Amino acid sequence: MSRVILIDPTLDPRWDAFVERHPYGWVCHLSGWKRALETAFPHMRGHYLALVDDSGQIQAGLPLFEVRSPITGNRLVSIPFASLSDPLVGEDEHMNLLLGRAIELLRALGGRYLEIRTHHWDGTPDLHKPEKRILYSSHFLDVRPEPEVLFQSFHRHGVRYMIKKSRRYPMDLLHAQDLQHVAIFHRLYTITRKKLGLPPQPLPFFQGLWRFLGPSGHVRFLLVRLGSEIIGGLMVLTLGKRMSAEAFGTEEKQRDKAPSFFLFWETIKLARNLGCTRFDFGRTAKDNQGLMAFKSRWGTQVKDLPQFYWWNGRRPKNIFLSFPPWINRGPYALSSQCPSLRR
Repeated sequence: MSRVILIDPTLDPRWDAFVERHPYGWVCHLSGWKRALETAFPHMRGHYLALVDDSGQIQAGLPLFEVRSPITGNRLVSIPFASLSDPLVGEDEHMNLLLGRAIELLRALGGRYLEIRTHHWDGTPDLHKPEKRILYSSHFLDVRPEPEVLFQSFHRHGVRYMIKKSRRYPMDLLHAQDLQHVAIFHRLYTITRKKLGLPPQPLPFFQGLWRFLGPSGHVRFLLVRLGSEIIGGLMVLTLGKRMSAEAFGTEEKQRDKAPSFFLFWETIKLARNLGCTRFDFGRTAKDNQGLMAFKSRWGTQVKDLPQFYWWNGRRPKNIFLSFPPWINRGPYALSSQCPSLRR
């Protein structure tokens, strides 16, 4: 008979092996993501639920993180800072078993709500009538065609022209080699996030990703070098035949040289060379029309990213739904920037 257990993925090799073979398995499900989160954010703690059979083999899994905040309240999230994630299930029965245990955990911890993000999984949980929201979309590109064919699928003026423009300058793609490169990336990323009015994730988180997931190639930091100056950077995640662009930044004074277009095009070609068949542009808030348009010009397909919520007690008023998506992502967007709020 199957049963749900708590598992420590950093100590039990069954977990990462399960993630690697599951069709929905992604970098954020791996034990290294847990290590990076808990190292950078003292107010987060992972609780990994695994459905195992009589032989102890994992059949399904649901990574959850307890996120503690005195402002927005404590909650369980699957998974913090993961733009694309899924419950690792294949059957509705397995999902309901995991959900039942997750809701028990939510109540035991005194959390306000449980949030589960989805990407590939298209089931509809029927346990305890969840609330469904669609705040984000995913843009993805099939990179199996030859580069010349891919290039012709891009918007003529919005992308192809800009890639050609970037070729006028002596740029090259550099793979980060050490934490100094990660720090350079983070400086550029922070510049771009602040320009967009969004809170940047702190440097220790990226350092943790480099430390725990970089050696395996699951995380890469790609940099654009112009002469001796690094003017752009992109963090990508890779697992199986998928690569996803997750965090990005450029030097503001060099934007006229189109380093972002150079960087994305070179990264798409890299994904193809690594044997990937799909390149994701991460997730985008549906109300961010500028970014939605930018990603659409790369010949991408678009998919909604449903999020499901289970409330522990009375649901808050509708004003919660009117907040910008970056606030609705949870307390880590706030408390990561305000150390005094952590506990």
